[in-house]
Amino acid sequence: NFYINKGNYNHLYKTTYISPFRKIAQISGLYYLVEKDYKKQIQLQEKPSSWEIIENKIEDKLTVFIIGESVRKDFLQIYNPKLSNTPFLEKVNKIQFQNTISYGAHTLESLSYAFQAKENGKPYFPNNIITLANKAGYITNWISNQGSIGEYDNHIAAMGNQANYTKFLSKGSYLTAQKDNKLLDVFKERVDSLNKSIYFLHTI
Repeated sequence: NFYINKGNYNHLYKTTYISPFRKIAQISGLYYLVEKDYKKQIQLQEKPSSWEIIENKIEDKLTVFIIGESVRKDFLQIYNPKLSNTPFLEKVNKIQFQNTISYGAHTLESLSYAFQAKENGKPYFPNNIITLANKAGYITNWISNQGSIGEYDNHIAAMGNQANYTKFLSKGSYLTAQKDNKLLDVFKERVDSLNKSIYFLHTI
């Protein structure tokens, strides 16, 4: 209404109009970026891991690994008794990390150092937690609310794509994330408590 009432319609039109040629150029540019990201993920996965399983005592049970990502531990009942929001985790058999400090302030740096073996002091992608679990005989499942593609998502998404089963709720970068409880819907459909499965639930 402002533009119409003030006689600024032409100005609005000029600033919002995009020519067909420019639109085609934008779509082509996006296609190029997506192709580039997919190729990067494939390149990351091409090199085989060098894990050697010395002893394997895998049990026929279900294992769930919850990656809290950006949530602070004092917002969870299992770390803060003043709250009442994780009643199931209070009762279930679990390994609870008490003094874990993230290596970095963002997903790529933090999870690369947490889930990948080091070579010359830096994360070595082929030897990651998924390839280790695969080699140990687990049926691996990666269910993520993080991005499946993009500059800041490629590295961790490529790791997740090495699982036997992978599901990303986001259709692009982490900016398209849904509510984390949607992860449980996929988990319930997929879960089988009678086999040697490990599920990684990667929250936003």
